[in-house]
Amino acid sequence: MTQRVTFDELYRRSTQYRKWSFTRDELQQRRKTINEKGSLKVDERLKETPDVEPSQIEKVTVDEEQKLISFHSRRIIMLAKYFNMPSQVRATAISFLRKFYLVNSVMEYHPKLVLLTCLFLAAKSENFFISIASFSKRIPKTTPESILSLEFEILQSLQFTLFVHHPFRPLYGFFFDIQEALKGEVTAKELGKVYDNARNLINEAIISDAVYYYTPPQIALACLREVDEGLTMKYLEKKFKKEKSEEDIEVKEELQEKTEDEESKPKQENISDHYDILVKTITQCQEVIRTAQDPTKEEATVIDKKVQYCLNPSIVLKRKREGETPDANDPNKRQRTESVEPSLT
Repeated sequence: MTQRVTFDELYRRSTQYRKWSFTRDELQQRRKTINEKGSLKVDERLKETPDVEPSQIEKVTVDEEQKLISFHSRRIIMLAKYFNMPSQVRATAISFLRKFYLVNSVMEYHPKLVLLTCLFLAAKSENFFISIASFSKRIPKTTPESILSLEFEILQSLQFTLFVHHPFRPLYGFFFDIQEALKGEVTAKELGKVYDNARNLINEAIISDAVYYYTPPQIALACLREVDEGLTMKYLEKKFKKEKSEEDIEVKEELQEKTEDEESKPKQENISDHYDILVKTITQCQEVIRTAQDPTKEEATVIDKKVQYCLNPSIVLKRKREGETPDANDPNKRQRTESVEPSLT
């Protein structure tokens, strides 16, 4: 029987799979370790600022880090649209940002600075040309130097793995395969609407942890099923039914030619087992996509203030000189800072 190499198998040979795929426990432990590393950096800064009491600085929790990273991941979408960048650039920039914070803490580097470098680096990586002068000029209070200064740090954190596999391409492939498999059962208009909605849902998927647990084709199928379960399940059932029939014929011919040895046993595996595993996998993937964090601007602002004190404890002294007492729980006494969502006009 002819052995076929699937998209999933190709993906599992990639550096993205080898370096950036985790179990849930591995990912949680990694984030906890990074948060502890950031906390130690804050302790070092406090030692250099003896006039500031440690009790005056509230460190950021693991959950707060993830909320702030998700908030700035969504800002990348807005910025990419502002620059008319294609979806591939946007998704790559989000991937860069989120991977960067699997190596570093927000208490070491503020996301509002890192995201700009990630977006510019993604544009270069995806061959979308824009000069650094033009890029920085259109973003208030930004200089080419401030963007480029973090570029090598980000590259190191990414382990120089700049090629990113996204679910967009497999989704495109499924779009055409569904047309062929369900010919006459679904109109081009209906399928086009499902495709567009699934493509939009991928924006949520790449902000969720699904990208660390599942392959791009699995995520694409999960998005399709989330948008139209009936259509997706009909497609999968038809595909597996057809494959089962073809495999039965091939296995029968194979067994007629060979003796009953160990080599022939794997070919007798039931294709329905693969179907059940796939459905279970994409169901779990759907659940993860639904958990993509979407903090409000107010939530992000509160966390942002805490991060700024962690990055620069001397701000406390400045507030004291101005007769203010920073209190993270009192919005009327928080430090007045530049908005976490800079104007693009």
